[in-house]
Amino acid sequence: MSESESQPMLTRELPGVGGVMRAQDEDFFVQEIALYEPSDEGEHVMCEIQKVGLTTHEAISRISRQLKVRPGSIGYAGLKDKRGVTRQHLTICGTSPEAVAQIQDERLSVLWVAKHRNKLRLGHLKANRFAIRLREVDPLHVVRVRPILDRLIQSGLPNYFGEQRYGRLGVNDRLGLALMRQDFSEAFSLLIVDGSSRDHQELRAQRIFDETQSAERAILSVDRKIRELWMSAAQSRVFDAVVASRIDSLGTLVKGDLAYLHDRGACFVVEDPTVEQPRADRFEISPTGPMFGSRMTNPKDDALQSEQRIFSEFKVPTDLSDAPNGERRPLRVKPEDCALSAGVDDRGGFIAIAFTLPPGSFATTLMREVMKSGSTVSSSEQSS
Repeated sequence: MSESESQPMLTRELPGVGGVMRAQDEDFFVQEIALYEPSDEGEHVMCEIQKVGLTTHEAISRISRQLKVRPGSIGYAGLKDKRGVTRQHLTICGTSPEAVAQIQDERLSVLWVAKHRNKLRLGHLKANRFAIRLREVDPLHVVRVRPILDRLIQSGLPNYFGEQRYGRLGVNDRLGLALMRQDFSEAFSLLIVDGSSRDHQELRAQRIFDETQSAERAILSVDRKIRELWMSAAQSRVFDAVVASRIDSLGTLVKGDLAYLHDRGACFVVEDPTVEQPRADRFEISPTGPMFGSRMTNPKDDALQSEQRIFSEFKVPTDLSDAPNGERRPLRVKPEDCALSAGVDDRGGFIAIAFTLPPGSFATTLMREVMKSGSTVSSSEQSS
């Protein structure tokens, strides 16, 4: 099934602009909006870094080597893209503001430093601000973008994870489901594919299977963090399927929904949709979907029946005691502070789009609605 079929767009009847995103790093900019300001005291150093062409983990590795601190002593609120110019906050324990300010690296710079009491944890950010230039487009087609953005602002952006979540072969979700079902034979057949582009985890699993003829031992030889990524991909795939099933009514509540309070992050059961729907219309609340797991709260009534049909389709095991904890995730989010422009520079025509999204939501999902066709990466990145 293609991405357009498995993840239908909300604005699919509106024409897009095509184009290429991330033709060069400078065309994709994202900046974290902090949840709080540094405390100006404490044993941690908070800083904001700007990095280019590095993952968050690669940046942390470089910083830890320069400061001679453990990577685990560096806290971060979110993982930022490798392809692009990205700004994010870190906290570093075991060093001084002066030492952090003097970090020198060709791919990252420190913008400011301050003392802080606590280590940053994943999710400790308010939002992300994006500024993206599309290339290989007709700048005059910028007029097509405003109706798309208006619809997304009014109805909400589908909160898809997207295909990038499912690995280079697109099977991580199936690996995760097979692992949770303890169907090690299926997991092994998905992991081991013909071809020469195997990583060391796959090679080790193949070697152990050849030695033992045990698919279970082969799969369990894969690094635990990678197996956790498989299970996370499985959660994401099922969630995306729930979003797709409600794509034309993302903001419409049904009986038994677990509704998400956007200002607090809490959920409550919708007993009477007609009573709560005006709040959804004002974008105060939204229906949620399942990041299924051992501690996830299930909806009730109509919403539960709808999710159970999708669980059955994906063969989600009934015993989730060995699965990740799980949580509820809103089916939609609201893009904020959207801005548009277009023009021509020394690299040709472009359309520039800026917007803010809450943490955990993906700019590529919004850009897919805008582009409709085209590429989220440059041709050089596609071939690498």
